[in-house]
Amino acid sequence: WSSALASGRSAGVLKEEAFARRGRRSMSRGIYEADCVFADALRDFPITVIRTGSAVLAPQLGTRSILNGAGVLILYLLARRSEPILMMPGRADAFLNFVPADFLYRAERVISNDRRSLHRILHLVDSAPPTVRRAVAMLCALMGRPAPRFYAPPAAAAALLQSPGLRREGDPTRTLLEEMSSRLVIDASFTRSLLGDAGLVCPAFESYAEEAVE
Repeated sequence: WSSALASGRSAGVLKEEAFARRGRRSMSRGIYEADCVFADALRDFPITVIRTGSAVLAPQLGTRSILNGAGVLILYLLARRSEPILMMPGRADAFLNFVPADFLYRAERVISNDRRSLHRILHLVDSAPPTVRRAVAMLCALMGRPAPRFYAPPAAAAALLQSPGLRREGDPTRTLLEEMSSRLVIDASFTRSLLGDAGLVCPAFESYAEEAVE
């Protein structure tokens, strides 16, 4: 498993290929290095490297509550209650790569039974991810409150990431802010064709946003 943002890039197109080089920022050094190790092994071993977006609606493991970027965003909006949100951090035109956990599980089953996936890097992401502005507006509407009108410029979001509580890599709030500042387009052409043959398509954000809020 590897986050599609582990490349450290914040713009351009991330293809279903090995990372060419480390970007200026890396959301998780460990995930980046693991991705590189397995990518090097693809030629010699019958394995598949799967990079995903941020899982939404994932079940809890025992009594441990799992909170990722999607959960942080929803909790932040809910915590404001009726208080208006004047400004959100990040770029309004950034893409939020949220993926329903159930889709990930079903996609994994299809991939594990298709030998075309061997020796490949696959991206399990939404083919049409919502922008930050669209996702936040949709979530606010479901909560019955107005959407924020302004978004902080990338430099302001970057400064926020340097706050003492957000410097630890892997922190869910930091993960969310990284994604809300990124305009990276994630190419999943081969994965979509493979899953399409099995009739499996990643659900649109609109189809599960209300369930996520509930």
